[in-house]
Amino acid sequence: MIFVYRPANGFMEVNAKGKREEIEKLQEVFGQNILGLDKLPDAKSKRFDLSKLKDKDFRFVTDPQDGIEKVTIKLLRLDLPGFGNRRITLEASSSDGGQPIHRLIEKALNKANLNPDKLVVAKARLQIKFVPKDNKKGKTRTFEISIPDRCTLKDDPLDEIAKKYIEKWGLVSGAMSSTNILRDVW
Repeated sequence: MIFVYRPANGFMEVNAKGKREEIEKLQEVFGQNILGLDKLPDAKSKRFDLSKLKDKDFRFVTDPQDGIEKVTIKLLRLDLPGFGNRRITLEASSSDGGQPIHRLIEKALNKANLNPDKLVVAKARLQIKFVPKDNKKGKTRTFEISIPDRCTLKDDPLDEIAKKYIEKWGLVSGAMSSTNILRDVW
């Protein structure tokens, strides 16, 4: 079991096996006894907000010093409003120009029967392509984010860059703001 506390941004990350409730209790004990916190934020509050990814005009703005060449949305899972587990998953393999996932949404959804504004982006697969260095091909980092609070990133230096941008792009809300402790199982 590993706890990582990042005081610079207030994040606590946990890598542990077990049931979610057990891990949350361990985080609470760690936060109180080791970090001296009264309590952690409500774990049930929504943490990721992926709604911006539906917007074809959304831009993944990055800083040049991070060496990011391109960010591509590879997959979106859209949950349909109403009852039951109704969802549509769209996956784009092409990455020429813009965001191919948005062209796929335009072609695949019958807007007369399904209002895209009412769809909930429940899962996204993003790919960050880094600029080549030292005559070597640029590295890529592909990861998934799911609401309310799941992300496949770990602690690799490239993953840390991706985590920074998840927040910078506004894909987090509430309990995940930089002033709070996070209860994340990255």
